[in-house]
Amino acid sequence: MNRISGLITIALLLWSSIAIYATSIVSTHSATALNQINIYPDSTFFSNDFVKYKEGSLFEIVSTSVLEHEDADQNQKFKWYQVRSIIDGQIGWAYGDGLATYSSEYEVPSRLKAFHNKTIRLNEGFEDAVMWIASIQGRDNFHKQDYMNPIYNEYYLVLTNNKGKSVHLKCSGVSAMGETSIHKLLLADVTEDKIPEFIIQRSTLANGSDIEERALEIYSMKAGTLVNIFEERMTLTFRENTKSPALFKYAQIDKNSIRISFLDYKKCTQYKLDYETDLQKYIEERCLEYVTYTYNWDKYENKYRLLYDETRIAPEAGIRDNTAVLKVKPTKDARSISTITSSDLLTVVKHSESYSVVEGKKHIHQYLLVQTPSGQMGYVPAEDIGFIDIEHADIINTFYPQAILIKNDWKRNEDFITVSPDILYSREELAKKGK
Repeated sequence: MNRISGLITIALLLWSSIAIYATSIVSTHSATALNQINIYPDSTFFSNDFVKYKEGSLFEIVSTSVLEHEDADQNQKFKWYQVRSIIDGQIGWAYGDGLATYSSEYEVPSRLKAFHNKTIRLNEGFEDAVMWIASIQGRDNFHKQDYMNPIYNEYYLVLTNNKGKSVHLKCSGVSAMGETSIHKLLLADVTEDKIPEFIIQRSTLANGSDIEERALEIYSMKAGTLVNIFEERMTLTFRENTKSPALFKYAQIDKNSIRISFLDYKKCTQYKLDYETDLQKYIEERCLEYVTYTYNWDKYENKYRLLYDETRIAPEAGIRDNTAVLKVKPTKDARSISTITSSDLLTVVKHSESYSVVEGKKHIHQYLLVQTPSGQMGYVPAEDIGFIDIEHADIINTFYPQAILIKNDWKRNEDFITVSPDILYSREELAKKGK
């Protein structure tokens, strides 16, 4: 064995031993403190003899109470856990509302499985760390009979270093208030510091609401903790408590930049573009603007800044068939203005809709106000139009031919986020970097 190969072998053995230690510090009996918690001598709140542990402290579960118990305010119920501190070996009892315990493979939500029990290389004391999924399980305490009380749970992505310190991100949960879930979780080096950031597309649905609130969040390891460095509300609405046909904003994440784009359905009284909107009475209308803006990462201030001001333009479209008729009003029996051909590039100004009832069945009639290349303006049935050159084109072009009566019934399964392959960490790459 020559000197170089010998050094490589030693380095690999050293790295392997570090990775094994980082992984072995977390086991199926592990738990982490979600905030500062108290460890009591028994499974009650009555004793004043307790020990405080900081958020992120790592414990080993020794035993668990059989039943769930009320919290101090009697609002929720959780189990008590007898725990042993990994740092000082202290044994005591911790109440379950502040302790996230290791999740078994079958419990982990499907979108989080790729991040469970995996080693990862970060910074700030987490150069050799393990990712794992932990959860808290309990009930909202509304009824005397526990089977009537709704389940309360939360799932966390936990990062634990080889010294037993943990940081965590809340990922998903269910309670009487509603449900939060991860629509997408990715790791990518968005700040070009050779350390991955955590990109989360989070979905929240409040009980009693039909509107899915979705947000893009990015977290970075700073000074030994996970810091939110970017957040953008993604949900789009047609009116209050009504989904937009466009559903959500699109985000293109690249090196040091995030480009946001969306099709905005806004009140025509707030329309900012220089087109005649020709307001119609007794018909619901929204004017259309295609919106883009870009954030840029400022490495000196460690924050995203708006690079370009918001740009708003009218979306463009063509017709789906060879010809379509341009009408003076958004009704079937309105006077025709001219015929549009497939070669005409149309500027879309406005969405108009009305309803009719035929033989007891309700129908929706949707028209788009467009401008032709010659400057003529008129209405065309929305199902005859095909949007082009915008990220939402496929979604909108699927929406209109379906003539959906209730917009909140409209659903699609797109991610609405794309990340440049140059900065994205694949599962194989994570495994390679972590081992």
